[in-house]
Amino acid sequence: MSVYQNLMSQIDNAGLLFNVQEDKLYTQSGAEVPNKKALINLNNGKVMSVVSKGYKVVTNDEIFSGFCKSIEASQIDADGAQVKVRQTPDGARAMVDFVFPNQLLRVGGDDSTTALQLCALNSFDGTTRYITKAGGLRMKCLNGQILGNIVGAYSSTHTAQLNVDEGAESVIRMIEQFNKASDYWGAMMQSAVSSDVAYKVFLKFLMIDRIDPERENARVNRCMDLWRQYSTELGRNAYALYNVLTHYVSHQEKQYKNPTNSAMHQRRQLEKVLNTSPVFAEANVAFKEAA
Repeated sequence: MSVYQNLMSQIDNAGLLFNVQEDKLYTQSGAEVPNKKALINLNNGKVMSVVSKGYKVVTNDEIFSGFCKSIEASQIDADGAQVKVRQTPDGARAMVDFVFPNQLLRVGGDDSTTALQLCALNSFDGTTRYITKAGGLRMKCLNGQILGNIVGAYSSTHTAQLNVDEGAESVIRMIEQFNKASDYWGAMMQSAVSSDVAYKVFLKFLMIDRIDPERENARVNRCMDLWRQYSTELGRNAYALYNVLTHYVSHQEKQYKNPTNSAMHQRRQLEKVLNTSPVFAEANVAFKEAA
């Protein structure tokens, strides 16, 4: 089985390659709603979104076929590659993680290897264009190592013809950037962080303005428990703090009504914290200098 066939079969088995039907919209009185159409997921018959009449529908089959061809053309070592698909119940939004266990790196001071992970987002409701970004998967705890804005992304609007050559070049660039990410994580390892600073970062990540001293906050408590765990393993540094955040995002304990939307939101919030918090600034500089 080729790299392309392996990846696409895993995506298909997860139920992501459904057909989409376009329907006209009518009012209760029977009048047609102008310049609008509904997109129907034919796997379950659910309305995914209402879009403009000029919106070009491109199925997940077309979108991911183009990207998987790009992965194959990049000649990445994709032996044993795994695909994890999360999508909303109506299929309007999807998050797909590609993990490549043979593309590994190690961070000094961490006894765990980290595998290349590409995360792809797509939607039929206009919430996100098709976008794929490099990251890592820390094999010891299966934390998705999100890399913020320090790496480039492959992005495309909903067009039927994804440029395979351009996509392959983007994949190669993301692999090269991933291979240099050990400098990013290594700089975190050298940056000391106190528990007070970690606590403030957790509040920013969780978007909490103030804590009621008379009430327990389960989300903050979970972060602090994880901080004690990772700071014991890795030291009181920005890398341990980073792993708390990636653990929180990668391992959802709460049963959310819509786990896919929650995961997307948490990843965006984590990227924001990585890009704007002073505690990670030194690591961002180290990566840019290495690149």
